[in-house]
Amino acid sequence: NVLCAFALFAAAVAQGAAFFHAQQAVTAKSTEVKVAEYSRSLTLWPWATERRVAWARAQAPQLAVASRDQQARLEESVDRELSSALARDPYQWELRLQRAWFDLTVSTTRVRAVAEAREVARLNPLQPLIPLSFARQFAVRDPELAWDFLRATDLSSGRHLRDALELAWQ
Repeated sequence: NVLCAFALFAAAVAQGAAFFHAQQAVTAKSTEVKVAEYSRSLTLWPWATERRVAWARAQAPQLAVASRDQQARLEESVDRELSSALARDPYQWELRLQRAWFDLTVSTTRVRAVAEAREVARLNPLQPLIPLSFARQFAVRDPELAWDFLRATDLSSGRHLRDALELAWQ
């Protein structure tokens, strides 16, 4: 019983410390501090999906100012982290969505990014904003792919139908 109590106490301390670092990341002013605090939080409690998504989003400003070599390392690091998190929780659609957006906006592997975007839209048929946002992303560069995403959108809501029609008429 004492060993069980100690294990529970240690887990609670780790979770509390991870939460503290996540809160520090939320209030951090600089991107480097934000990324470091999220990394510390994830080291202590790697099962927090929303923190992993926030960590990946915090990497984007660093990628914008990094050199080509640093960009490649950061892309690989983010991809590795998101892939390992998806291996632990393969049904976590927010991680899939974040990885798809990351690949669409940052990565050079367009084929994989499009495949991931299609998978996210397929896994979330009741979330019409997901395929609509992907359709917006591809509307200028690849109109045929944008049409595919529009076809996959649940347009039962008038607002989403209006958005889809506006996008289609561009």
